[in-house]
Amino acid sequence: MNARYGIDLGTTNSLIARWEAGKVEVIRNPHDMWETLPSVVSYRKGRVVVGTAARAFLDKSPEDVFGGFKRRMGSTDLYPVKAIGRSVSPVELSAEVLRELRLFVSIAREEQVDEAVITVPASFDATQSDATLRAGRMAGFTHIELLQEPVAAALAAINVPGFADGTDRRWLVYDLGGGTFDAALIDPSGRNLQVVDHEGDNFLGGRDLDEMIVDQFILPALATSTGWSDLNELRRASSRHNQLYYRLLHVAEQARIELSSRAEAFVEFDLLVDSQIREISVPIKRSEFDKLVLPWVDRSVALVRGMIDRHAGEEISRVVLVGGTTYTPLVRRRVQEALGLPVFCSIDPTTAIAIGAAYYAGARTRPATRAGEDTAGSPTPVVIRVAAPATSHGARETLAIQAAADPEGRRYRITRRDGGYDSGWKPLKRVVTEDVPLVLGAFNVFEVRVSDEAGNVLEGVMAEVCIAQGQSAIEGQPLPHDICIEVDDALEGRTHLAAVFTKNSVLPLTRSLTRPTSITLTGDPAAMILLNVYEGSSTSLPEASRRIGQLRIGGDAVTSPVVQGSDIELSFEIDRSRQISVSARLQMTGQTFSQVFKLEDRHIDAQELQSGIQRLLDDIANAEGQAEEDDDEVVVFALRALDTEATALLAQASDLAPDDMSDRKFQIDDRRRALVSKVGGLTAGQRIRQARRYYDAWHSHLLDVVGQWGTPGERARVASLIQQHGDLATSGNPLRIDHARREIAELACQIQTRDPNFQLWVFNNLSSRTGFASQARAQKLIDDGNRLIAEDRINDLRAINEQLDSLLPPRKRSDTGPTYRVGIG
Repeated sequence: MNARYGIDLGTTNSLIARWEAGKVEVIRNPHDMWETLPSVVSYRKGRVVVGTAARAFLDKSPEDVFGGFKRRMGSTDLYPVKAIGRSVSPVELSAEVLRELRLFVSIAREEQVDEAVITVPASFDATQSDATLRAGRMAGFTHIELLQEPVAAALAAINVPGFADGTDRRWLVYDLGGGTFDAALIDPSGRNLQVVDHEGDNFLGGRDLDEMIVDQFILPALATSTGWSDLNELRRASSRHNQLYYRLLHVAEQARIELSSRAEAFVEFDLLVDSQIREISVPIKRSEFDKLVLPWVDRSVALVRGMIDRHAGEEISRVVLVGGTTYTPLVRRRVQEALGLPVFCSIDPTTAIAIGAAYYAGARTRPATRAGEDTAGSPTPVVIRVAAPATSHGARETLAIQAAADPEGRRYRITRRDGGYDSGWKPLKRVVTEDVPLVLGAFNVFEVRVSDEAGNVLEGVMAEVCIAQGQSAIEGQPLPHDICIEVDDALEGRTHLAAVFTKNSVLPLTRSLTRPTSITLTGDPAAMILLNVYEGSSTSLPEASRRIGQLRIGGDAVTSPVVQGSDIELSFEIDRSRQISVSARLQMTGQTFSQVFKLEDRHIDAQELQSGIQRLLDDIANAEGQAEEDDDEVVVFALRALDTEATALLAQASDLAPDDMSDRKFQIDDRRRALVSKVGGLTAGQRIRQARRYYDAWHSHLLDVVGQWGTPGERARVASLIQQHGDLATSGNPLRIDHARREIAELACQIQTRDPNFQLWVFNNLSSRTGFASQARAQKLIDDGNRLIAEDRINDLRAINEQLDSLLPPRKRSDTGPTYRVGIG
């Protein structure tokens, strides 16, 4: 039985664990025999140093030593490296750590590791997950599967003897690591564990505590002892003290760890001041430290409480603590007090993630398929596939054997490797099932062999399956956020998100949907179908989610014209490692495009961040004004509180230097999107009322135009639509009301196009617009339209209007042609 490996690629420390025959061990660093490898990389001339040895260079050349890069995975950020004369990405730095972990195994076990399960925070988005996969491939792994960290922690806990309490009560994983926080709600009632829900924050971890120590304790002491006045510029790459930043983070981390077991710690280091080495010593009392970090710990507790509230009524038995930062006494005490649940601390918080990843690697079901020719020289290869559950809590399990070719005359035999079971030779059929006994509390390896008609065992035709009795597996991984597409609402001039996959759906996932094209493609390479893909809540505004990529089909790729409004079929797939693939089929041309979606690394510009927060403040002001008109004092009060928070956030963003080296811009952007979501929630009532007003206006307009211009068939359709929309008056979903309004608006506009006066209004409206794709072509159409008006050929304006409308940018155009609002909302 081959060994399998799980890797915890951590912000602060990384580990690799080895699974074999149901048992897991953490591979120690052969250089210093620690189980953990510091996630630190140092570039020297001609070599790369990783781990503890890399940290040793912080005093000599801190500008070439890098840590904490996990939090920037999936971003466009780069780290300039003086020693090699170029910049490196977080992916490259992570790959160096993974290479070092592979080296551990080759030294300690003399094994080549090509496949591994690598853990990522559950709150990582698709871009960050993809960056982790790229780092693994760069490190030399040929097959990688990603596993969410709280899922790994759950597997580590459930496989601890005595953990299961014999009930079906749910339990929580509270995972507070060096850089990220995750919480998961686990249901053990089924055959395998199931992750019911999760919450997380990619910028909530021990590193933030270290920054607090630097800001609140070390920098004030430095300013007093050195007289330096520009220490607030410490995080800038251009600061004369920038080399000091990572040194201070490291000594702050050491002090934080010491405070886990002592009432007081001292931050001590040497510093060159005025050409003299000066010893700096800063005392920190645990009571002072606890007071500083309590609000920060309460942020994590609030996330857990929110998750628990979503599952009110479910009994939760305990909280499992993992992640090195949970060694902090305040964290353990506060979690237990705030949640009122017992805390389980019987697993090593530092190694649990890697151990759980190794269990997951061992429980993965791999295709057990082998092929070969029988000794009689038959030209037809015999191919078998054997399937069985990877784990079991029963005394027996069922093996399924499938033969790909006609098995006439061949036989099979199942044996358990320990010699305790032998099925004997039996006739092989296309599909065979066999009930086999298991050794309790052991790893059961079954081998399946095939013989020919003469009883000769076919060489190379053997399948092996493994069942771990008494161990638990996980029932898939949940999708951490909705995956959405951005949908234009041309009638309202805005967009909203439509969910393709919803949060907590179990991976892998597939779905197909059909959308109308928003433009006409005629071979022009400048024309392009664009569809934005977001990760976040589908019920929130697009600004509250993060765009992770775009689907693109260029005009020069089509074999024949594709008319605006024609259907495009989209097929979305997400695998178990959250890799997203999208294919598209244009119904008008029959063409299928398989490589139309590309993930985008996250880029945050300080100036754009400030502009985004200012737009948020404007939206809050508008919403507050509307709430005052509606006499909604509760919403007004809540919006004013958000205005205060957003104003403070803008001040923080304004203080960001373009060359800021910290993670603050990511944290500020995450808080901005969280505020957008809160504003959206508070203004949902306003949007519902507005949506109903728009619906009522279009409803009245539809009845008017169908009475004047509608056919009997259209009148019947209108009656049917109105009956379908009968419960909208009580609907609390503005998107559903908007969808209904779009249905009747499109129908009203289709009918109204028969009205010559409407076509004249549309032409006058279009004639006054700007921003056409071809101004010369638009002017020619306008001249033709004026000629038709002069000749009293108003009915012929419809074709002119449709061509003019197609020349407008998508956001200024309707899905159904020139169907403008005619004064209706």
